[in-house]
Amino acid sequence: MTINGIINRLLNNYENASSPRCILIMTARFYLTFAYLILIATVALNTGELGAEDSVSMSHGPILGRPSATSMTVWARTTRPSPFEIHYGTKPDRLDLTAMAKATELADDCTGFVTLPGLQPATTYWYQVFIGGLPQGQAESFHTWPSAESSKHSEYNPQGLFNLRFEFGSCANQNPEHGIGHSLPLYQTMNRELLGNIDFAIMNGDWLYEELRATPPETWLALHGLTPASAPKQVRDLPTIVGVWENYKLYLSRGVPLAQWHRNVPSFFTFDDHELVNDIWGAGSAGRRDRRAVFRDIGTEAWYDYLGWANP
Repeated sequence: MTINGIINRLLNNYENASSPRCILIMTARFYLTFAYLILIATVALNTGELGAEDSVSMSHGPILGRPSATSMTVWARTTRPSPFEIHYGTKPDRLDLTAMAKATELADDCTGFVTLPGLQPATTYWYQVFIGGLPQGQAESFHTWPSAESSKHSEYNPQGLFNLRFEFGSCANQNPEHGIGHSLPLYQTMNRELLGNIDFAIMNGDWLYEELRATPPETWLALHGLTPASAPKQVRDLPTIVGVWENYKLYLSRGVPLAQWHRNVPSFFTFDDHELVNDIWGAGSAGRRDRRAVFRDIGTEAWYDYLGWANP
């Protein structure tokens, strides 16, 4: 019997029940059976037995980086390996320019970025991520830096000098037990007071603090429908990198003001110990065997996937 047939039979039995006790028993049986069917359907969907997978979408991002007078770079993460496009322009309702990113890869946790070239200096642009021709998220904005040429004035500024305004910070621990907490009040303030008033930000380390680092590689593989044999080389060689990837995704998903900030303010990043592991030392000492020391390259690899790409 099909799933629809089972449900119809349950509904008919429920409608034909006469006594309150019978109705109670049928109601209990109905919900238990319905929950079981939902479980079966979920498993079948995850194994591809009920049809095609959901279409690819943007799971995290966008993030701005590598700002200049004539270009900007946009990062995004996709739910599965896929190319994505950035549609952009100088008006929010006319994003008539496009830049295509190459397909994201599982080896980088489906992260990628693309540079928007040929921009005008000191100009506000609007942009939006598209995947498969479909818009992702909403249109966001940024402005390019001034240039010497655009700043020149024959009488008052013949050399084309200009100023840049920037924000500088570090240590954005989201853990409420020993950090600023999930609501990130500092980022709320910066979004309210600084958006549109600065040209870039410098995050001088500890953007990330250790959470979900114990995520087993088997969990990551299962989420992507992979087996150990089909795992990308990074996961085979550096299995604990998946915990760092999950850490970054948690911070971007949970830290709503943080994500908003990075959608509109281009940043440069350095890493400190917590991007790697707390109080790391001795990573450059030949022959030293220590978990913290050898984790340096694993943490750095994940940092480049999520933040380090934004530096020149």
